Amino acid sequence: MNIEFLKEFIILSDSLSYSAAAAQLSTSQSTLSRHMQLLERAVGKQLFTRTTRRMILSDFGKYFLPYAKKAVSSHEALKVAITKWDEGTEDAIVLGCTPYSHLYTTTENVIAFRKKYPNISVKTVEQPLEVLSAEFRKGSFRLATMAYPTQMKPPANMVINGRGKLVAIMSAKDPLASKQYLTTADIKDCDLYLPPHNNAFNRMFRQICKKDEIEPNIVSESRFETNLRRMKAESGIVIETRALALQHPDPDLVIINLEQDFGFYHGLLYADHLTRNEETFVNFVKAKYPQN
Repeated sequence: MNIEFLKEFIILSDSLSYSAAAAQLSTSQSTLSRHMQLLERAVGKQLFTRTTRRMILSDFGKYFLPYAKKAVSSHEALKVAITKWDEGTEDAIVLGCTPYSHLYTTTENVIAFRKKYPNISVKTVEQPLEVLSAEFRKGSFRLATMAYPTQMKPPANMVINGRGKLVAIMSAKDPLASKQYLTTADIKDCDLYLPPHNNAFNRMFRQICKKDEIEPNIVSESRFETNLRRMKAESGIVIETRALALQHPDPDLVIINLEQDFGFYHGLLYADHLTRNEETFVNFVKAKYPQN
């Protein structure tokens, strides 16, 4: 069906005047009339009811009009999409990331990508890892930073950017401060400060404690800065990632590794179907972090 004929039909249905519509379209009345006859022949129905005094839309014409508008709108959107593709200016990439995205190489990846592809914009949306995971499964994000315990097999659609560990941060005067590493048994009676409840590392810590049949004494589940301030004012141990702990050096505190099971890997999770720009971003990250 000729899309130009549909455009003409929409304009004519608004004015209900061949002379007015022809003037608006910069064409002749005879040409417009011929096009409407061809369109009516294509749909097999009469679109207008004509009398010697006036012209109105037929019942089918009224029914057909919104579909014609939708078809024209879709056609225009398709043309815009093709133009964006040709010019490399598709819609911005939307990347779901954690509140501490700089610790998961997200920020540096976006900066490096923008330097190489300045015409492709990247919008980051911060969410806790657990929320990101749920939103990714729903399709709200096609790209998202993610982290998993080392004992979990990486998803096939993930580019691993790095690995990390959970550590214990405590006062240098704490009796446990001289230990090389800590087990769940070592800290079972300590006041513990964990990341927020919906944080993946909170969940990871709890799962390992459950496996070791330890009931942790959790007194706070909050952001790292809040936990750190409270621990320094009172006592206890903050559980966090080593990368984040190293961002806050303090001569009065020590950072001690937790047992081996408290490791994790992080990277970029991507959906099966991506736009060209999203695929460009994924390939950029893959080239930056070759997988074994």
